[in-house]
Amino acid sequence: MAGRSMVPTSVEVLTRALSFAEQRHHIIANNIANANTLGYKAQRAPVGEFQRSLLSAIEESAGRRQGPFRLQATRHISDGPGGLQVSPLRDLAGASGILRHDENNVSLEKEMGALAENTMMYRTLSDLLRKQYMMLRMAAAERVS
Repeated sequence: MAGRSMVPTSVEVLTRALSFAEQRHHIIANNIANANTLGYKAQRAPVGEFQRSLLSAIEESAGRRQGPFRLQATRHISDGPGGLQVSPLRDLAGASGILRHDENNVSLEKEMGALAENTMMYRTLSDLLRKQYMMLRMAAAERVS
């Protein structure tokens, strides 16, 4: 992108957030699938780390006029040509801090709550992204050639 605006487009920001929500969904679903696996330790998506990285990328991108919009690599997040990659955190304490007799610390109640929250976030982000594309399509259709 040679001549991009001073701030990242909402499409760029929404795309990263949607990708994070998708990967968070996989992490939560993996926890649910392993709720009865002997010795399994729950994993968490680094939500706060992603939010800080996204905000930092937006601020940094606003300061330059060219170049791709990318999140700065953190310990658990990388953003490159292959897309956003999220490495989950091990939740050693578990939802309640209690380790069950099978040494598994997954709380189905907590996971189902996180899944519902993440599903709402994903739907909201995808609706916003769809509306952005609709506005771009309308703007392109009304352009005088």
